[in-house]
Amino acid sequence: MLSTVVLAVLLVLGLSHFALAQTLADGRSFQTGILNASVRWQSSGVLQVGNCQVNVPFSPCYRMALAATGNLEETGRQRIEFLSWPPSVAGETWVFDWSYYLSPNVSYSGHWFHLSQLLSRETGGYIVSLDLFKDTVRIFDTVRTLLTSVLSPSCGGTCPSVPATSFWGRTTYHRMTVTFGAQGSLRYTVRAPASAGGSQTTLISYTVPTGSNIPAESTIKTGLYRLVLDGQTAATAFAGAFSFRKTA
Repeated sequence: MLSTVVLAVLLVLGLSHFALAQTLADGRSFQTGILNASVRWQSSGVLQVGNCQVNVPFSPCYRMALAATGNLEETGRQRIEFLSWPPSVAGETWVFDWSYYLSPNVSYSGHWFHLSQLLSRETGGYIVSLDLFKDTVRIFDTVRTLLTSVLSPSCGGTCPSVPATSFWGRTTYHRMTVTFGAQGSLRYTVRAPASAGGSQTTLISYTVPTGSNIPAESTIKTGLYRLVLDGQTAATAFAGAFSFRKTA
């Protein structure tokens, strides 16, 4: 009798869980939308609110899913991203906070795969990004790129990274503080709960010093944005707790 009751309760909970899930984008075409005044989204894959894993501890939670094939934004690319709004103006300071969970065992390569990026419409490209690259999650920086090669971001030294296995399968907490313009600066930290509980541990910390030129007309973007490659796996991630705000 007890087992029957338990099964009935689990069934009800399961049905309730999926009933609460809302599909914002179905993956059949590239779609865009607005969450609120400071957060927008764009998706060529499946984007849902409410259909999240029990070990993803933030609410509301948004589930992003890209198939191994299809889900194209344009030829050769797949994208699901949330972005801050409105774009920045030179002289402004913004603080961007969000939570993120990348499901384990996503395929990687030596090509870009943005998990987050500070994108400038002034320059038409990213300023600083966090990528799943080879077997790491690492920073790329176009502000301090080696003069000898625009494809070799130097980060003023070694770009910080962690093994992909240290990043995926756990909730990560992201904060980027940026002052835009010729006397700009940037600080980006990625933290995660300590393995044995207690305070959070810092996975990645990266700073672009004051006095750097940080292009304006920029927004933070987070999600899944990648090239389509032969043999790649599907990719799933969860994001939420967005707080994108101008502070000065």
